[in-house]
Amino acid sequence: MLIRLIILGFLLLLTQGSALELPGKGESSWFSLHAGTGFDGREATIPYYVARSHKSGPVLIVLAGVHGDEISGVLAARRLISSPRAQPRSGTLVIVPVANPPGFVRQSRYFPDRKDMNRSFPGSPYGSEASRHAHLIFREIVSDGTHVIDLHSAAIGRTNFPQTRGSWKEESEAVYQMGQAFGAPLMIQSSQIEGSLRALCHARDKPYLLYEAGEARRTDSHSTEVAVSGVLNVMAWLEMIEPVAEPVPKSEVLKHSTWLRAVSGGIMERLVEPGAYVEAGAPLYLIHQPMGRETVEVAAPYRAWVIGLVTEGLIREGDALVHLGMKERKKP
Repeated sequence: MLIRLIILGFLLLLTQGSALELPGKGESSWFSLHAGTGFDGREATIPYYVARSHKSGPVLIVLAGVHGDEISGVLAARRLISSPRAQPRSGTLVIVPVANPPGFVRQSRYFPDRKDMNRSFPGSPYGSEASRHAHLIFREIVSDGTHVIDLHSAAIGRTNFPQTRGSWKEESEAVYQMGQAFGAPLMIQSSQIEGSLRALCHARDKPYLLYEAGEARRTDSHSTEVAVSGVLNVMAWLEMIEPVAEPVPKSEVLKHSTWLRAVSGGIMERLVEPGAYVEAGAPLYLIHQPMGRETVEVAAPYRAWVIGLVTEGLIREGDALVHLGMKERKKP
């Protein structure tokens, strides 16, 4: 019995309430989490910004830089922090502009321990560096939120058309409503990925929305503008700020996505742009053999939206080429 009580107490300690610091009502301020020490023994921190209203209300958590090389979301977070529109009239806005500082400094998706923090949730205070950061961010910040928006980009060598992703069953559910409020061109229903923040929030019944746009290590004005306006749109939907002047565009809802892979290696010539709607048989890529005469055409197998593309010029057989999104699941 004593051993069981000790184990129970240990588990309660790991899942206890957060210590999210807050400024005074009607004020905004920067805070930071202690995140261990580096090689030189100096303290590592995760800075975050909090804008608090005089009135109680929703607590919206906005994360960027969970993958350290995805800097478009970091820029969007910085713009939100400096925007007078983002100061809430009710509730609290919490922004973590760089959730993975070690990866950001190294311009790497991963932590120095070669682990992906977005496969490490809920993490552990006694685990690897990525696991400790995941545990810290969720316990100290995300767990206090009523809603979560996570800003991402495509991996290196790929680009994503602006889109939100989430998990819902009915259109009345909060995640679906939040996605439509965000107003990205595309909204994709997707399953949970083990160890991701999305899966953890889903398990805790915490509405979570993932935003994907642009490329790693690059910024572009369109991806950033959609991210900033999307967060402001969600704040208006939550009645944290005044409603936007113009109606939010309705997102095209896609219920399935799949990657087409190269059947041959060579030099790739792209024939379609991100966000395009293509008919079955529409050419997407040409693959030229650099030391031969053969050219292979990659065509769309069905009607779909181009939600992501490979940007590399050289490809191998089996490499992912184009990410297609559909309204319904298609047979292979």
